[in-house]
Amino acid sequence: DLDTANLGLLPASGGTMTGVLAASSGSASAPSLNFGDSTTGLFRKGANILGFSSGGTERLLMDANGLTVQA
Repeated sequence: DLDTANLGLLPASGGTMTGVLAASSGSASAPSLNFGDSTTGLFRKGANILGFSSGGTERLLMDANGLTVQA
């Protein structure tokens, strides 16, 4: 029912959601997770590598070795 708070999926008092949030891999120029700016956000650089971009340019990477800042 569309008139039910949270569509009846989670009580207003709180709760736990389960499952996996999945998104496409994206790229530095078109990150799959962005904040209203289609060229700034997070993307999957490769297996186990998370990339961050701004202005369509890769700015930093996070992988098993830590954080790498791109100049």
